[in-house]
Amino acid sequence: MESSFCMKNLSSRHLLYLYITSFLVLAGSIFCLWYPNRSELNEKHARKRVENIHQLAWVYANKGDFTKAQTLFGESLELCRDFMEGSDPLMLSSLNNLGWTEKRIGNYVQALFYYNEAYNGREKHLGKSHRDTLITKVNLASVYVERGDLTHAEALYQDILETRKAQFEPGHPDILSSMIHLGGFYRYSGQLELAKPFLLQATNLLVETLGSEADSTLQAFEELGALHMAEGNFADAHKLYVQVFEARKKQLGLEHQDVLKVQETLGVIFRGMGRMDEAIEFQKSALAGRRKQFGYFHALVASSLYNLGITYVGMNELESALEVFAQADTICSHNLGEGHPWTMGIRSEIQNLQQRIQSPVGSVLDQ
Repeated sequence: MESSFCMKNLSSRHLLYLYITSFLVLAGSIFCLWYPNRSELNEKHARKRVENIHQLAWVYANKGDFTKAQTLFGESLELCRDFMEGSDPLMLSSLNNLGWTEKRIGNYVQALFYYNEAYNGREKHLGKSHRDTLITKVNLASVYVERGDLTHAEALYQDILETRKAQFEPGHPDILSSMIHLGGFYRYSGQLELAKPFLLQATNLLVETLGSEADSTLQAFEELGALHMAEGNFADAHKLYVQVFEARKKQLGLEHQDVLKVQETLGVIFRGMGRMDEAIEFQKSALAGRRKQFGYFHALVASSLYNLGITYVGMNELESALEVFAQADTICSHNLGEGHPWTMGIRSEIQNLQQRIQSPVGSVLDQ
């Protein structure tokens, strides 16, 4: 009875998606088992196999299983290296895709390695202004941001925007995408006045041209919402992030990484609005989802722990905050390095907490 009830409450669109996804995963698995062994492959067979592996990898990626996608893209790259020239578009696509999955699971050093190889190959064989080259350049910039190399990231984002402005008419989706990237970078680096005109203009044009639930528009809502948060305008940030959360949840499901990211950010917004119980609920749910997906020793888990710790501090639950900060510190120092901004920020919070715990406000006032 419970299964029948759940099926009735699923939309036909979701059922169709589940059927297609299940079929593709099964078909891909059968294909990988049935297809000739590596020793029996020639370039033609290898190319077909790589194309099929890419299709299967994207099925897993779209479900949020980036670890499985990483394994498959890695297999495709091995085949490309064995049977194709370094300039082959399929080889360069495999490099870019593997870099993308490495970044999604938090392996930034590996992501940078694959993106650099893909970018150098595409620039050499396609040209520096080719769309595929610029896509990889955007990906490179995003990894530089994650690694704290903001100087390199800014230069890349600015160059991409200028290149696309020279290629397209104003309002072209690629230009708007670059405006969102550069505006998001300025917001991330604390340059809010530089960020605002890029984000406002691009968001308004995307809503007009693509609608409010298009993927590009949702990305713009996230960046504009993050800008509102940085300005202390949590009410407007909440409106935008609720739209994103509902749309992403409907499109991807509650356990998808992109949905968990928005859920965690909503927890931060609730904290800013003083709604602490809701903040804890959303942040703990996002943390549990990320641990289920990535395990306990992942950079995104550290991000969730850090945000949860800040909320505990706001509730004056200092021992709980210290516990989750310590967990986050262990993860960040190992995965990102001692000098990464995340690691240093967490350690600063730990030092402040230890001082507060050792010297409570009441004790200081009594002296």
